[in-house]
Amino acid sequence: CAPGEAADFVANQRTAPGGDFALNTSGGGLSYTHPGMYGSFLLVEAVRQLRGEAGDRQVQSKRDASQPAKLAVVNGTGGSLSSTGTVVLATD
Repeated sequence: CAPGEAADFVANQRTAPGGDFALNTSGGGLSYTHPGMYGSFLLVEAVRQLRGEAGDRQVQSKRDASQPAKLAVVNGTGGSLSSTGTVVLATD
C-alpha cells in the first residue's frame, strides 16, 4: 500500500487469509509454545499452505484462485532481537 494507507489496508482485512497480502495465517503464537520453538511451526504452516493442506486458513494463488499459494516467506527472531532467520519457500 502507499504511504499513509496502512491503517485502512489492515482495517479492510487485506492482510487476512483471502486478502491481497495474507499474513500470519496460523493465527499467531501468543500463549502458544516456547518462543524458541515457534519458528518450526511457522515453517509447518508455510508448507501446508504450499501443499494446499491448510483447510479454512488456505491462501489461494492470486493468478489462479483454484490453486494454493505458490510462494511463502517465513521469518523469525530469537533472543533480544540478537538473531534472525528468513526462509523463502516456493512450489516451482
